[in-house]
Amino acid sequence: MTFFEENIPTMIKQHNNWVVWGIDDAPLKAPYNPTSILSGRPQNAKAGVPFTWSNYNTAVECVKRGLASGIGYKTD
Repeated sequence: MTFFEENIPTMIKQHNNWVVWGIDDAPLKAPYNPTSILSGRPQNAKAGVPFTWSNYNTAVECVKRGLASGIGYKTD
């Protein structure tokens, strides 16, 4: 994994503000909705649009499966 999970505060992990980056055939740091990655239909995550984000565990699962290089946290 490209990040250290123990460095992320538990309180932050509880928010549904997570995105992933580093998926195949996309600009390296382009944010994507983790749920869409797991479903096989990648959709961009957008700033200020919470329904395009996901929960922490889904974002981590994308990285663990090798579908993304890393996770990010979106804010309004």
